[in-house]
Amino acid sequence: MKDTLLNKISNFTAKLTQLKWIQGISRGGMQVMPFIMVGSFASLFAGLQFESYQSFLTSTGLGTALQWVTNCTTNIMGILFVYFIAKSYAEILNLEEKNIGIISIAIYLILCPSVMTETGSLLSFDYLGSKGVIMGIILAIVVVRIYQYILSKNVKIKLPEGTPEYVSNSFGAIIPFIILAIIALIIRMVFIYTPYNTIFESFYALLQIPLNAIVGENIFSQLVLNVVAQSLWVFGIHGSSIIDTLRGPIMFGLDGAQQAAYAANLPLPNIMGMAFSYMYYTAIMYPAVAIAVCCFAKSKRMKMVGKMALPASFFGISEPLVFGLPIVFNPILAIPFIFIPSIVMGIAYLITSLGLVATPIGVQVFNIPLAINGILNGSWTIAILQILLLILSVIMWMPFIKFADKKALEEEKIGELKSHE
Repeated sequence: MKDTLLNKISNFTAKLTQLKWIQGISRGGMQVMPFIMVGSFASLFAGLQFESYQSFLTSTGLGTALQWVTNCTTNIMGILFVYFIAKSYAEILNLEEKNIGIISIAIYLILCPSVMTETGSLLSFDYLGSKGVIMGIILAIVVVRIYQYILSKNVKIKLPEGTPEYVSNSFGAIIPFIILAIIALIIRMVFIYTPYNTIFESFYALLQIPLNAIVGENIFSQLVLNVVAQSLWVFGIHGSSIIDTLRGPIMFGLDGAQQAAYAANLPLPNIMGMAFSYMYYTAIMYPAVAIAVCCFAKSKRMKMVGKMALPASFFGISEPLVFGLPIVFNPILAIPFIFIPSIVMGIAYLITSLGLVATPIGVQVFNIPLAINGILNGSWTIAILQILLLILSVIMWMPFIKFADKKALEEEKIGELKSHE
C-alpha cells in the first residue's frame, strides 16, 4: 500500500517536472531573479522614509535614478518573463532560433495597452510589470509553439548555400514573425470591441486577479501548498522547486506591487508574496531544525549532521538536513517537517494582519539569513518576530529530535557491541 502510494506520487511529480513547458517556466523564471533582486533593493533605498534622507535623494537626483533602476527591472517584469521563458522553452524544444526571445517581446508589446496623450501614444508601465506577468508567461509558451509549428511546415525564406549563419537566421525569422505579428494585430483589434479593450486587461481581470486572490493572497492556499511541498520532500522529491514553479510568478507579481507602493510612499496592498513566504517559511524552517539537532541530539551521527548543516541552514540550504538526518522516508521527523513551517507561517500572517508587526515591502531576500532579511524588508519588527518564531520552532522540534535521537543512540550502541564481538 505504502509502496503503491509512493510510486503514484513519484510518477505524478516526475511526469509534471518532465513537461517541457513547465521546465521552460522554471528555467526562465530563475533567469529573471537577478533583475527582481536589483529592482527590490532599488525600491528599498528609494523608499526609506527619513526626511533628511529623502531631501538628499531629491536634491541630488539620486531618487529619480533609483526609480529608473526599478522601472528597468521590476517594473518591466512582464517583459523579462516573456523573454526568458520563451528563450528557455525554445532551447528545451531544441528550436534553433536565436531571435525567439526578442520576437516574443515584440508580440507582447503589440498586444500591450497603450495610453493616448496630447503628444501621441505611450506604453504604460502597468502591464509591462507585475500586472503582465501571467499574460507574459502564457504568451511566451504560445509564441514558441506557433513558431515551432510554422518552422515544421518549412515556411521560411530559403537562402543559397554558403550564406553566413547570422544572415540566414535573420531572414529565416521574417515569415514566422510576420505571421505572429498579424495574429497579434488581429487579437488586438478584436479585443477593442470587448468590455476590457485589450487582451492584457481581460486576462488581468479574468485570470490574474482571481489567481492572486485564490493562490497568492490567500494564506490558507499558501499553507496547503507548503504542506504539499514539504510532503514531497519527505519522499525525496524537490517539492519547493515544483510548487514554486507554479506559484512563483503570482507571488513575484504581488511583491512587485509591494515595491511600487513602497517607493511611492503609498499603503502596501498585500501581505503575502514571495518575500513573506521566504522570510517566515524557508528562512526559519531550516535553521530551526539545525539548532534543535545541535541542542538536543546526543548521538554522534545526528550531532555531526547538525553541526555541518547549521551554517548552511541560515542561507536556505536544506539538503544536508533533508538527506543527512535524514528527513526523507523518516516518519518521526516527517511530521514536524511537514506541519511546523506552515504553523509558523500562519502565526506570522495573523500577527502581521493584526498590525502588530510591519508588512514586508517585497524585497527579494533569497539566501539572506533571517533577521537581516527582515530588516531589509522594511522593519526591525519583522526581524524580532522572525527570532521569536525561530525559538518557537526549535521548541516544537525538540520532542521529535529527542525521539529520533534515542533511536539513533540505540543503533550506535548496537553497532559498537557488534564491533567488539
